[in-house]
Amino acid sequence: NWDEDKLIETLGNGHFVKKEGVLKNYQYYLKKCFVDIFLLKRNGVYLVNYVETRPTKLNGKININDCLKEIKQILN
Repeated sequence: NWDEDKLIETLGNGHFVKKEGVLKNYQYYLKKCFVDIFLLKRNGVYLVNYVETRPTKLNGKININDCLKEIKQILN
């Protein structure tokens, strides 16, 4: 139930933001993982629709627990 303003207020501006039509993708580069947050525009407002994590190295492995801990630290 987050809109774009809540996302930026909580996680800050993305390290990379891509916009295509009604879709926006905010990318956050953390120490343990990268986080992609996809927002869809509805009624003039961008709302979070999907979140994906990925490793920081190409073809690397992600330790999802470490990634989630880092995200949790940012949220608290």
